[in-house]
Amino acid sequence: CLVSSAGAGLFQTNFGTVDYHDMTFVTQSGHELDVLLLVPENATAEKPAPAIVVSHGWYNNREMQDLNYVEYARRGYVVLAISMYGHGDSEVLPGNTWWDDENNANGLYDGVKYVAELPFVDPSRIGVTGHSNGALACREAVLQDDEGLIAAALLVSNDAVYTDADGKFYNQFGARDAAIVACQYDEFFHRVDGSAPRDFLRQKTAQSFLHFGADPEGMETRSAETFYMQIVDGEEAFRAIMNPAITHPWAHFSAGVVAFSVDFFDRALGAPAPLAHTDQIWQWKAAFNALGIVGFFLFVVFAALALLDTAYFAELKVSEPV
Repeated sequence: CLVSSAGAGLFQTNFGTVDYHDMTFVTQSGHELDVLLLVPENATAEKPAPAIVVSHGWYNNREMQDLNYVEYARRGYVVLAISMYGHGDSEVLPGNTWWDDENNANGLYDGVKYVAELPFVDPSRIGVTGHSNGALACREAVLQDDEGLIAAALLVSNDAVYTDADGKFYNQFGARDAAIVACQYDEFFHRVDGSAPRDFLRQKTAQSFLHFGADPEGMETRSAETFYMQIVDGEEAFRAIMNPAITHPWAHFSAGVVAFSVDFFDRALGAPAPLAHTDQIWQWKAAFNALGIVGFFLFVVFAALALLDTAYFAELKVSEPV
């Protein structure tokens, strides 16, 4: 357990170059939010760094984004990993109010507002990403972002909003950079017009997204893992879709998805300390986590056996082998 803790800590802090803060604070919406804040040494008040707010899926917590926050922080981004309301140690909200506007995208937009005020964060370069329900939180945060705080959004294992209230295709993200990871064997999403997720790129919804909200009828068919550029409201923006041959939860453990997300945010925000997308160490943290789980169960078993030799528990021990 000690080796696990020390090893995971080394990789989580990039060998001591990233400050790691475990904390809970009261947000602008008035609720307690449980977060991890990672601040690389390059982020200072004199030279603010871009920031990324990351969120987990349903019934998970902030640590489920460790593959992302480890790699983002290594590349110089300030990272805020949140536990959405009702998850981890964040406040439980009453009833079905998670997605009410006053709760700021179940806490994710509260996280965006928080990092925007940090003196070592460049508020013009803030990105959001999340898996499954975390991706839903990202898209809801974009819809609420009247202040224009979000510069880029990466949705993993969930859909964007492709049409408006009248059913017409539209550009939800405006001039922001945006991308989607649509797993080919996703159990829940990317069947918007009836096709299977493996055929997501052929759907009109996906093609409209890649064409910046235009009706794709009669337009060129665009491909996966290609960054398409366009001028929107006088600003250059891009769209991309990754369509890996994995299941919905496997995006939590995919080096390919991490590589795509690293490339996405480097293009969108500019990594202060860029590294090749294949340069990843989060797997080592996961290995030390696994070692800790083994150590925990070894401790439980052998501690119980040792307690049987104490006076208090001795009567529970059989006198002869069973």
